Amino acid sequence: MRAPRDVLMDRDAWEFFAGAPDGRPVWASALDRAKPAFEDRTNGVMRTSALYNAALGRYFLATEHTAVDRGNIGIYEAPTPWGPWRTVLFESGFGAPHVEPNTFFWAFSPKWLGPDGTDFVLVFTGRDSNDSWNTVRGRFLTVE
Repeated sequence: MRAPRDVLMDRDAWEFFAGAPDGRPVWASALDRAKPAFEDRTNGVMRTSALYNAALGRYFLATEHTAVDRGNIGIYEAPTPWGPWRTVLFESGFGAPHVEPNTFFWAFSPKWLGPDGTDFVLVFTGRDSNDSWNTVRGRFLTVE
């Protein structure tokens, strides 16, 4: 959904993403016309975060799939917030055997993106031994 910054508290100013049938977004004022910008009907979408990486000109979305608190991570990238989305990583048991597979909610930290956008820090949490602030440093490999 979106609204002009100066009227965020005015419900009548809000518009909802209503799909992108030809690759261009359609916006509607009626909530019942809203459509998901990302969905995975087979594996589900849970505890999701998204980031725009300006240096790479790409949106990155991280979500949990299939079952909660099991380290089942999906990372996707797209040129626009409504896609088309491509899979970067789809894994079960994130970090195993070094990390107990009970993690969830992964988010790329915009503060720790490298200047060229390829270096990143992924923040995550979990249950039990991972019920804490956890980070992993990584690098996006770009393919032309």
